[in-house]
Amino acid sequence: MQMEDDFSFDNSDIQKEDTFEANMADVQREDKYETSTPEMQMEEDFTLDTSDIMRGKKGKKPTPTRNCHDLKKQGKKSGAHMITPCDDDTTKVVKVYCDMDTDGGGWTVIQRRDNYLKQQNFYYSWATYVSGFGSVMKDFWLGNDNIHCLTEQHHNEIRFDLGDWSGNSSYAKYDFFHVDDRINRYKLTVRNYTGNAGDSFTYHNNMMFSTYDEDNDVSTRNCASSTHGYGAWWYKTCVTANLNAPYNGTSWKTPYWYKLKNSYYSLKKTEMKLRPKH
Repeated sequence: MQMEDDFSFDNSDIQKEDTFEANMADVQREDKYETSTPEMQMEEDFTLDTSDIMRGKKGKKPTPTRNCHDLKKQGKKSGAHMITPCDDDTTKVVKVYCDMDTDGGGWTVIQRRDNYLKQQNFYYSWATYVSGFGSVMKDFWLGNDNIHCLTEQHHNEIRFDLGDWSGNSSYAKYDFFHVDDRINRYKLTVRNYTGNAGDSFTYHNNMMFSTYDEDNDVSTRNCASSTHGYGAWWYKTCVTANLNAPYNGTSWKTPYWYKLKNSYYSLKKTEMKLRPKH
């Protein structure tokens, strides 16, 4: 079920580090989001399996564009682009949003939440989180398989850009981020925090991904269930950050980053983005 609460807060005074806020303003000017099933969204927004996109000059093997960092080197601007993230399947083409401005640019965005009129549901099954859902121009999850492929290519860093309902912005960055494959339940490896949001993600290091129908945490309860955590994440026992929780601004069942204020403080905006670290 889609959440349709229309929060109307004045954000004219938001001061965003780097150019994250400008990027988000561009995203929000898109047409009104239309609801669809996760399967329809995947067909429309993420994966195209076609060799035509990979066709190179005659007699030469094409060089695939693996991520937004590659596109940055080609002079591309922030926006939606096509990449081929998987080394083992160069015909799998994925639509992504590239942030070419924040902190030097070249970031492949893997998750976004914001105050859209039509809210994307994030309370989905394991299978849907594997594939991904939503619109890359609005709120979405890129898909665990795609995220795994991106982190297999290079030593990657991850950046979290966060904004609250009072117009405050912050960020957290980790200089190593890796997500294992499906067999290993997308186990997370993350280390070396910097930023001004506080370190709420290292707690989840070495944890497998969990959804309400696939409980892989180390708690005696299912942290991803609607009773305890309400949302898919790399739960431990259970969580100090959860950016995939319901977008409702109430209690602790909301997107939050605990170390930001040492409380379950509701976030208005979140972005997770990856970049190769050379």
